[in-house]
Amino acid sequence: MAPGEPPTRTWCGTRLKRVAEGRAAARELGMCRLLALVAREGAQPGRFLEALKSAAERDPYLPSGGSHRDGWGLAAVSLETASGSELLLYKSGKPMWEDLNVSVLQQLLRSPLAMIAHVRKASSGMPRGVGAAHPFAVNLGDGGLLVVAQNGTVSVDGLLGMIKRKVEPGNVDSYLYAVALAERLEEAGDLAAALEELHGELEEQRAVMRM
Repeated sequence: MAPGEPPTRTWCGTRLKRVAEGRAAARELGMCRLLALVAREGAQPGRFLEALKSAAERDPYLPSGGSHRDGWGLAAVSLETASGSELLLYKSGKPMWEDLNVSVLQQLLRSPLAMIAHVRKASSGMPRGVGAAHPFAVNLGDGGLLVVAQNGTVSVDGLLGMIKRKVEPGNVDSYLYAVALAERLEEAGDLAAALEELHGELEEQRAVMRM
């Protein structure tokens, strides 16, 4: 961080305990890439999108510098605005580096904000296209919105057995994961408790293939 630059917290990569473990697993599994950012006023969120775009096109942690070409998306929430929080949700079935809208989004994003972004490397047999791109937004019963980007592979049949809502056939596992999490959030009223409950059920059913 340059002297005088506003504090910015960033997290980018797979959900693993340590950086060394993350690099080894990323090479082996070829998983998607995630970016999460909370930026105070004066930060430049567009530069993080540029870094993610470069990683999507040529990922140094994939064999032979492979790519994540199965779509991408982001969700950004503005903070401390006069009119209240505003949500920007964008999804594309194109590889991020081929999407001309990236430059437009970089201009639209202004700190302070909270943002998640995801570049997809689809699991074998999973649908592709804009409908399968992350993040997924799920309406909550109290009028809220849960936005989820997930990394890994979960059993579709296992998730369908855990969901009460009616969902259309052919959905990707990550969307079903988001719906299952939303249902548990509505019941628990706390995101940490909802995550703990959901993952306990997933582990009990051995529904997690990789995460």
